[in-house]
Formats: sequence, structure tokens, C-alpha cells
Amino acid sequence: MEALERIAEIRRDLDRVVVSALSGNSPESPLIEDVCVVLLALRDLKRDLAILDGEVEQAIIGMMDEGIIILPSGQQVEKRTGADRKAWDHKALASVVAERVYESSIDMDTGEVLLSPKDMMAKMFEYAAPSYWRVGELNKIGISADAYCEKSEGKTSISISKK
Repeated sequence: MEALERIAEIRRDLDRVVVSALSGNSPESPLIEDVCVVLLALRDLKRDLAILDGEVEQAIIGMMDEGIIILPSGQQVEKRTGADRKAWDHKALASVVAERVYESSIDMDTGEVLLSPKDMMAKMFEYAAPSYWRVGELNKIGISADAYCEKSEGKTSISISKK
């Protein structure tokens, strides 16, 4: 496919351009300002690629019926439709889920509560998946988040603001 060959060629060209920019075109090291300009250009290109990616995705959505397409590589392409959920009422939903967890922990024959409050709280995580823990709030109750997660060194990045 001509498009794939051309994309591979563009990737090779970009790689050569970036390597050249990082090594400098002279015996001296490249100027930091020049490397910063290259980074800015790459981020602009990344934005442009995201737009093109969206356009190609929309074209596929328009062409594709429901179902799955299996590519020669074995990868699967599936058209999915999902709802965008926003402005959750977390407190109300947590209350309803907590009630259901409590009700499901009662033995219907004996009326005995089979789960401890601690077990019920842990069971809540079957229905909720927090994307993060509030480290500052945990610290306030004497809990170090670092004891409960894998902590890596922070990532250093460069932020470039446009005029």
C-alpha cells in the first residue's frame, strides 16, 4: 500500500532530521535554542498528526458496519459506541452502592450479616475504580501512599508555551 510506504519513509526522514538536530551540523554541540525549536516543531507535528488520526478514524467509522475487522497482522479493529459520562453524583451513587453491598452481605435464611464493615468497604471497589488516591488527604490521616504503590522517579519534561 502506497500510503504505508510513504508513512514509513516520513518516519525515517523525521528520525534523520531529529538525529541531525541533536548532533549539530557543525563540530560543536547544537545550540539549546535550536534544539528547543526542533521540540516545538515536533509538538506542532504531533498535534497535526492527532488531527489526521481523528479524520482517518472518522472515515473508518463511516465505512464500517458493527462488528470486528481482523487485519492481516492479527490485530482486531472494532467499532464501539460508548456514552460520555460527566458530572457524576459520587455521593449519591456511593450511598446506593453501599446499601446494595450491605444488602448482599445478609444471609437471607438467618438474617446474619456475613461481611464486616471493613469487608463491605473493600467490596465497594468492585463497583468503583478511582484513578488516583489523594496523597495529601491520606497524609492527613497518617497514611503514606508510597507504602501502597510503586513509586517511580518523577518525569522531567519541557513545557513550551506559544505566544
